[in-house]
Amino acid sequence: MTREEQVALVESMFLKSEEEVNEMFNSGMFNEIVKGFTAMLLSEGGLDDEAVKRKMRDMDSLFDEVTSAEARRFYERLYQ
Repeated sequence: MTREEQVALVESMFLKSEEEVNEMFNSGMFNEIVKGFTAMLLSEGGLDDEAVKRKMRDMDSLFDEVTSAEARRFYERLYQ
């Protein structure tokens, strides 16, 4: 992807409404990226590989049971 294409992609993301971003996230296209960040955090926090894998299975269930809008609201409540 060229730099110009990257810039255009990022600019188009900023034009999306919160609802559109939530729908994109609900598609599952970002699950592995989120799981990667989370696995790194858990590992750096001292969990062994088996514990991290268990948490990743728990996260799979969350992705199936919780919408991105619900997850966003939960996160935002942490900082109120």
